[in-house]
Amino acid sequence: MSEVDETCAVPGEMANPLLDLLGPVALAPAIIALFWGSGDNARVLIAASAYAVWTVAFALGLWQLSRRAPQLSELGETVWSAGSGLIASALPWIMRPETRWGHFALGFIFAVIMSNDTLFAALRPNKIWKFVLLSTAVSYGLFLTTQGHWVLGICCLIYATTLVGGHDAIQDLVHRLRRQRAQSEQLALTDPLTGLANRRGLNRFIAEAARGSKTELRVALIDIDDFKRINDRHGHMGGDVVLLGLAEHLSDALGHEWLVTRSGGDEFVCISETGSLEVACRVLSDVPSLRFEDAIVPIKVSAGLAYGPADDTILADASEALRISKQRGKQKLTVVDDELRAKFTESRRLGAQLAEALEQRDIEIWAQPIVHTADRSIYSYECLARWTTPEGQKIPPSTFIPMIEDQRLTRELGESVITQATEFAIALGGDTPVSVNISVSHFIHPSFTEFVHRTLERHGLAPSRLIIEITESEDAPSATDALRVARQLEQMGVGLSIDDFGTGYASLERILRFPCSQLKLDRTIAANIAGTGLEHLLAGFGTMSAVSGLEIVAEGIEDQIQHDLLVSLGISLAQGFFYGRPRPTRNILREHPGLAVPTALNATDEAARFQRATSSASN
Repeated sequence: MSEVDETCAVPGEMANPLLDLLGPVALAPAIIALFWGSGDNARVLIAASAYAVWTVAFALGLWQLSRRAPQLSELGETVWSAGSGLIASALPWIMRPETRWGHFALGFIFAVIMSNDTLFAALRPNKIWKFVLLSTAVSYGLFLTTQGHWVLGICCLIYATTLVGGHDAIQDLVHRLRRQRAQSEQLALTDPLTGLANRRGLNRFIAEAARGSKTELRVALIDIDDFKRINDRHGHMGGDVVLLGLAEHLSDALGHEWLVTRSGGDEFVCISETGSLEVACRVLSDVPSLRFEDAIVPIKVSAGLAYGPADDTILADASEALRISKQRGKQKLTVVDDELRAKFTESRRLGAQLAEALEQRDIEIWAQPIVHTADRSIYSYECLARWTTPEGQKIPPSTFIPMIEDQRLTRELGESVITQATEFAIALGGDTPVSVNISVSHFIHPSFTEFVHRTLERHGLAPSRLIIEITESEDAPSATDALRVARQLEQMGVGLSIDDFGTGYASLERILRFPCSQLKLDRTIAANIAGTGLEHLLAGFGTMSAVSGLEIVAEGIEDQIQHDLLVSLGISLAQGFFYGRPRPTRNILREHPGLAVPTALNATDEAARFQRATSSASN
């Protein structure tokens, strides 16, 4: 990134040449108006014309000098200041006013001269300027006393001399302002720790590149893996050493073709108009370890790399690619190709429609049955969010749920799903419960329990018919807050289920302490149940359910073998495609009250039924 140009004009400087040319043209009529009739009118016209002609000539000469000999422009400005001052101060001497009005006008000119001298004295406070101010005042007093025009001639020389010093004082001020502005801009564009450009400097680089024609950029968005662990183990000083080490490695290895920036935290952005992404990949794949306080600190990074036009979308593409790298594990690189770019563009288009989709209920609930394994009768329904656009495009949850989280719309989605699930339960009638999966961030929100209570009360649904599921793999930001909300739901009579149990943070001790009424075993347990010894674990869960009353639901049941094994191990509740796929609630209600699931559905029949349900939903 180029340094700030200290020679560029400070605000107001560019207006000076224009004022130098137009000022005399405007002041000449003012001179005539002030002194007309105060003495010899011919002298007044001569003075005004001479002032206009000579000052314009000086200004044009200075302009030509700055173009053809810039090294002499400062000397030219000094000469200009002295010359224009001499001409301006000579005007009263040329006109020699004789009337009282002329003396008043002359007093006005002296007041202007003294105000200029006061400004210069403020810029360069010293005894010389105090003497100049005193001399100007004494000169005017002598003129009024003696009426001697020789006094005005002396004043001319004093004023011309002081303008030279005033010009130097103003130039000093301009240079200081330039340096201060350059320093301020440099600070604003630079990361204080690494000395690299910051996000603002990055944005300026992209904006400058965008002004070029057909400019394509290469971008690498880099994030340090396990940086929090480095900070925890080595302290913030160790973290700073890692940041500095990575900054130095990137700058040295990528060279002058790349602008290396630290956009915040442990995130770096490398950007170039001519660099190679292949080179960037090699540099990122070979980041050396650092030594800090006799310890070797390995630096591992993940990155998203993209190329494309110089606009905001290239950073967005690199950010999405970085997300993919993080999902794949540590020390991964993802380069955006045409296929990924099209996917990201479509994702951003859908992301822009999310808020409206929630408001218009384009994101609706489908329901999947949870059954009694003994007779496959329906125990409850889990309500799942599904998005169908007005054009009929079905967006899978794996696509739109991350968008919901990115845009912090989890609360809006959760409230919409709870409301629709409550309406579905009312339409079902009887005592069949419905369950909804809520993000932990929404679960611990201060308004959550109040919203649940208000929704149940408004629809007249018994609290026991609503089950709130939270995913066990989501680590709650505050276990205390989660426990508080869980107890409030328990007091209200609302059920609480731990979803995907067996894959995340929850322990049996935590489950026993947590007032939940249901455990949903992750589908991986059912998928690996045969021949792995998990039968004993499931049997233990069955015994625990019989003894404690805690409901155990096995998820992901897909065939008869898994079902028969669950029955033999005492697992009384199950969910999976074997019992029924998620379907639009309107289709389920259309079939009500026949809620028992058929007992002999092979894969072909089930797939055909699902296609019919999907077609019906879209119609």
